[in-house]
Amino acid sequence: MQRRQAETDILILPDGRVLAQNITPVMAIVLSQVNPADRQFGLRRAVALRLAKRQAITNRRRTHTHKRTEK
Repeated sequence: MQRRQAETDILILPDGRVLAQNITPVMAIVLSQVNPADRQFGLRRAVALRLAKRQAITNRRRTHTHKRTEK
């Protein structure tokens, strides 16, 4: 069976620990809220937020440049 890239496997153990495999940046943010004590999810959340911020800045620059060339 071929896996889609956006598919995430999550296992919540009886003791409350959360194990996850193949998580996306968005899922890292969600899992860091579900299990805030998990350092790995926290680190992945920080990276995901940093990447999202960088992407937003890049998109704004592209939009600004595109509008300027239309005039």
